[in-house]
Amino acid sequence: MSEIRSLLIGEGPNDESLIYHLTWLLELLLPDDDIQQTQFVRPESLGGIPRGDLAGRIHKTLADYESQCDILFIHRDADGRDHTPRVQEIALVVTNIPLPRPHFVPVIPIQATESWLMFNAQVLFQAVGKKQHTELDLPPLSRIETLHDPKARFLALLRAAYGETGRKASKFHPGHSNYYASVARIIYEETAEKFSPLLAQQNNVTAFQRVHATLASALIPAPEP
Repeated sequence: MSEIRSLLIGEGPNDESLIYHLTWLLELLLPDDDIQQTQFVRPESLGGIPRGDLAGRIHKTLADYESQCDILFIHRDADGRDHTPRVQEIALVVTNIPLPRPHFVPVIPIQATESWLMFNAQVLFQAVGKKQHTELDLPPLSRIETLHDPKARFLALLRAAYGETGRKASKFHPGHSNYYASVARIIYEETAEKFSPLLAQQNNVTAFQRVHATLASALIPAPEP
C-alpha cells in the first residue's frame, strides 16, 4: 500500500472546497492505497505572488512542499466553455520544471467551482444549519455548465435554504468560503453517493469528468499491447 499525498493550488479561498472532490477521485481511482486528504495551498502562503503568475506560484509551492506532494492539482477557472487555453498555460509551466516532479493535474471547471456544488438540496440546508423546509430550485446537472452565473445561483440556493428574512437575513453571508467548504465536506463525508452524480455520463458534467480522466491517465499506466 502506498501513501498518496496531494496539494491543490487555487485562485482564491473558495477553492478550498475542491479538496473533497479531489480526495474522493483519488480514493475512487486508487482504492488499495493510503489516500491522504488533499491539502489546500492557501494563497496567502505563497508570499504575495499574484494570481496571474502561475509559474511563480507553482515553483513556490514545490519549493515549500515538494516532499509532501505526489500530485499537484492546479485549479484555474476557464471563464467560458473552452478549457484549452488554461490547459496549455499549465502545460507550458510544467515543461520547464526539472525532473523528478509530481504529477500535475489541471482542475478547470466550466464557468466556476459552484457548478460542482449544486446537486444535493439536503446538503445545502445542512450547510446553513437548517432542516429542509422548502423545495430548492436546483439546476439540472445536465445543464449545470451552461448556467449564465453559477455563483449567483449557488448563493441564491444558500439564501433559500437559510430561509430567514429581515435582520437575521442581513447577518447571513453565503459568499463566505466556509459555506463552500461546508457543502463539499458534507457531500464527501455524509452522503452515500458523494460526488458520483458528477461522473454520471448522462449528466454531462464534462469538466469534472475531464479531471477524472486526466487523473486516471496520470496514475494508472496503460496496459502494454
